[in-house]
Amino acid sequence: MGADLSLHATADRLDYNISRKLALLRQLDSDSMQFKVLNIITQSFEVLGSSATTIPGSFLATIYFKYFYEDCALSVVFFNLMLAQLVNVIFTGGVKAMVRRKRPDYSSNNDMYLTHGPDIYSFPSGHALQMLLIVRFVFTYVVHGKLLSFVCGLCGIITFLRIFTGRHFVSDVLGGCLIGWYSFDFYVKFMWQTYTWF
Repeated sequence: MGADLSLHATADRLDYNISRKLALLRQLDSDSMQFKVLNIITQSFEVLGSSATTIPGSFLATIYFKYFYEDCALSVVFFNLMLAQLVNVIFTGGVKAMVRRKRPDYSSNNDMYLTHGPDIYSFPSGHALQMLLIVRFVFTYVVHGKLLSFVCGLCGIITFLRIFTGRHFVSDVLGGCLIGWYSFDFYVKFMWQTYTWF
């Protein structure tokens, strides 16, 4: 038991130290122009990768492909992506409420405008989870090389910025990536809808 606790404490300390070194934005002077510019850029990516943006985006894509582009297959894909993200938001909130891991103490959380409820907690990273889910959907169902490259690049940037900005520990992001990757398989197997509801 003592050895397990020691191992856990060592892993926690290692995670903290690595995460703090990678949180480069928080190492800058908050009054400097470099910090202010980087902060605006990173917050833009934060909003872009938030479920408050990606879920409505999936809804609009569903409408577009069904009624304007008249591609029912793609509209069903984006409809399922929207539902899968909604399921993941509920699941992530539940996990965060149970684990209750505090966000890094070296991070300034005063500018986390989209944070509410269980989202004040750190594990897992909801952004990383949603990004990996989106990558799996695009990789599996949207066969277009340029779009796939763009989505993978964007998701990679948003995921890394969770550590760079000090919002999350490395383990939060890795946990979010793993859950997001495998939640796709769960959703497709047990919850897939063959038609849109509207």
